[in-house]
Amino acid sequence: MPDVSTMARPLRLIWAAVCVGGGMMMVVLGGLAASQPPALPEHAETFFYSLALLSAVGLAVAFWTIRRMEERLAVAGSDAEAQALVRTSGIVALAAAEVPTLAAAVATFLTGDVLTPAPGVPLFL
Repeated sequence: MPDVSTMARPLRLIWAAVCVGGGMMMVVLGGLAASQPPALPEHAETFFYSLALLSAVGLAVAFWTIRRMEERLAVAGSDAEAQALVRTSGIVALAAAEVPTLAAAVATFLTGDVLTPAPGVPLFL
């Protein structure tokens, strides 16, 4: 099995940057949404439950992708193959985990409800 410890630190830094960026985006956009008139306030509950479902699916896809990557790393033949696998799987997992945050930002602006981004909170756990 190739040595993947050299790739672990950059992947952790990227993951931390995505989480911090998502958190900052939720705080800033939540504050902006609270200060402006909403376009679709009557649909806040629908957006909330839709985002909860999207968040659960996004997290499941992200964790499944990482688990699959771990299984494939065990049989990787070379360092180059392992690095390509980590890059590809890492980007897919990060994208799957970030989609609910972006959708929550849009929903917050549309509904004006600052609790709309709440389903994105598990991303930081």
